[in-house]
Amino acid sequence: MKTLFTFREFTVCDSHCAMKLTSDAVLLGAVTNPGDAKRILDIGTGCGILALMLAQKSNAIIDAVEIEDESARQAEQNFRESKWHGRINIFQTSIQKYAVECNKKYDCIICNPPYFHGQLTCPDKIKTTAKHNTRLNFEELSGCVSKLLSAKGAFWTIVPLTESKRLLTTFLKAGLFCSQTCHISDKKENEPNRIVVAFSHNPPQQPILKELFLKYQDGKQSEDFKSLTKDFYL
Repeated sequence: MKTLFTFREFTVCDSHCAMKLTSDAVLLGAVTNPGDAKRILDIGTGCGILALMLAQKSNAIIDAVEIEDESARQAEQNFRESKWHGRINIFQTSIQKYAVECNKKYDCIICNPPYFHGQLTCPDKIKTTAKHNTRLNFEELSGCVSKLLSAKGAFWTIVPLTESKRLLTTFLKAGLFCSQTCHISDKKENEPNRIVVAFSHNPPQQPILKELFLKYQDGKQSEDFKSLTKDFYL
């Protein structure tokens, strides 16, 4: 059955993707600031949601890398049906191989990574790849990002708060410094459960620290969340 998600300026189908479109992906795309990036890289694009969101937020040329064949075809279709099809490219390969062969640098790199580290895996190998870091762990990801990120570029990602220390330690070893964090909680009275982090090659004088809660106690969307996503959600 075809599942179609309609946003303000584009639509996304994820029926053939192992990892379905999630609210985390939309949060990451909404929080990410591409600035005046001329070239953007989306690692593990899946259905292509992040590439499409950043196409809407910028005038950049966007390269999207996806290892799974079905997901890559789905993303290509979603890109082709968007008004930005002329500046989004899909590459069906692993980011490890892409990083070795690529001679480009990117001003903005984004990734909603597989982050279920050391947990029980699913019998479905494609879903396991999408959800677990069996093919792309933080060490490999940080190495690829370090090579592909331009001198003044930024890498953006989202992980559960429980994975944040390991993420920060691993990326620091690769020479990438945390320049911004956004702690996200479902409600104001709840503890944060995930975090958006931006990294760069240059250590910041003072990292930017933000917090975001998604709903009020009565279940209504917070004003900050509505403001953040107003250009995307209908």
